[in-house]
Amino acid sequence: MFGNGTAIARIEDLDNLETMPIPVGHHNSKDDNFFYWMPRVGQRVAVLMDENAEQGVILCGIYTESDPPPITNLDQFYLKIGGIEIVGDRITGVLQVDCTRVEITCSTETTINTIPVVCVGAPDNDDESSGSDRITASNQFGDA
Repeated sequence: MFGNGTAIARIEDLDNLETMPIPVGHHNSKDDNFFYWMPRVGQRVAVLMDENAEQGVILCGIYTESDPPPITNLDQFYLKIGGIEIVGDRITGVLQVDCTRVEITCSTETTINTIPVVCVGAPDNDDESSGSDRITASNQFGDA
């Protein structure tokens, strides 16, 4: 894999032929509307090549019996990057993010709209009680 969006593919059906660096297909690669990914070394991918295996493109990663999809629910979106996991369910509308730290930077303001309660749990960091500290707010500031 190279930093310019290309990779070398090994084609088992052609006696393990290794391609020249070929582009990796992406959803959108223009301006600020893009999703970037590169396959891992050894990952199975689908490749579209010309008849001489000289030019082509890596289309996508593919799952196999030995490397199955991480979820089976067809109504869910799943993304894992290292230790970060994001699951979105289009039926329930629930978005679950599992990571070690979240940083949100906004240039003007941050608005969170929720009905009716927000609960924030944090590790116990005082001498008042055992267990997690918890802050619960329910429209305590009125309508903005």
